[in-house]
Amino acid sequence: RRGPRENRVRPAIDPLFRSAAVSHSTGVIGVVLTGMLSDGTSGLLAIKRCGGLTVVQDPRDAAFPDMPARALERAEPQHVVRLAELPELLVTLAQQAAGEPQTLPPRLREEVEIARTGRSDMDTMDRMGRRSVFTCPDCHGIMWEIDEGNLVRYRCHVGHAYNAELMGI
Repeated sequence: RRGPRENRVRPAIDPLFRSAAVSHSTGVIGVVLTGMLSDGTSGLLAIKRCGGLTVVQDPRDAAFPDMPARALERAEPQHVVRLAELPELLVTLAQQAAGEPQTLPPRLREEVEIARTGRSDMDTMDRMGRRSVFTCPDCHGIMWEIDEGNLVRYRCHVGHAYNAELMGI
């Protein structure tokens, strides 16, 4: 109910996954299932960077294949399974020992804090990405382009965030 919207919704999967990655590092298993657009992809990238495990439903098995297809394409998850195989895989993964804690990227901590509070400043945003020519659809402020390799996102200093496809790019 609080905090800025991400990809036009609140709550959103990406901030949840980022928060879990920052809080629990190698103890996180992120799962993206059927859905539309690409929410979850950036969060899976964060989980991988922090040493957690990533799982995506096979898009051919999904009622709405957009989310798993984009996650598969851009986040390169460690596991891709049909929905019927997911419970067994999760039991197996949950029984494995977590790896050694990873050094968390500072930007990731900052993004979690922005999502939590809805506050940031220009210096923080300049460290996260580069200023773009776009304005935020929600607050009409400046948007910063955040490059995550296969994924480009935009975030304003208030904390609203959008994947490039939602920005119409």
